[in-house]
Amino acid sequence: NAAAMESLGASGVSTLLFAPAEPLSDAARAYIAMGEKLQIDARYKCRKRSPWWKVPLPPVPDAFITYMNSFGPNICGNEVSVPSLNCCHGIRFHDELRERGCAYLPMASFNSATLLSAELIGRSYGGGIQKLEPREAARLAVPSPCVIDTVQGRLSSARDEFDALLSRGEYETASELVDGIVLSGAMGLGDEEIGVIRGACKKMRDRRRNRVKAR
Repeated sequence: NAAAMESLGASGVSTLLFAPAEPLSDAARAYIAMGEKLQIDARYKCRKRSPWWKVPLPPVPDAFITYMNSFGPNICGNEVSVPSLNCCHGIRFHDELRERGCAYLPMASFNSATLLSAELIGRSYGGGIQKLEPREAARLAVPSPCVIDTVQGRLSSARDEFDALLSRGEYETASELVDGIVLSGAMGLGDEEIGVIRGACKKMRDRRRNRVKAR
């Protein structure tokens, strides 16, 4: 959301993209001239652009999904309508699903079944990182609209707790919270069944990460 973007910017994270309107203002021209003085225009990516300072932007997505992951993929609704460059994949929903998808799918998809599907279809790269290409991300087993509809209220009530867990890096606890809402509450799975799914996911995740230690 906007507050999170402002907080990231205040902490020194790059959150703004130089994308001036034309005709260029004096300030924009001065900024471009500074880049040329630093020979940024001669760098590989910039040499292939025309003009060199204009970054091509895809359509603004409804949500994002991370594609290089340690724990597992994370979906984030694009509430502030920012464009996606190359740090994550963009997601677009059908018109009739856009509102629900943006509001509830990010949290609902952090369940153990979806995370297990990512381990099964994703690729493992150096450093124990899991990578999801666009076609692989499209195959993720995410909760259906019908499933989400039955637990919208519970997802909303647990949202602040879920966000706080993610902020502290307590991903397994966050996933267990969602399991109780989606896998148990909406899908009717028992503790033993959820335990099997959660255990399989953890085993595959640990194996992926431990390949680095074994080298």
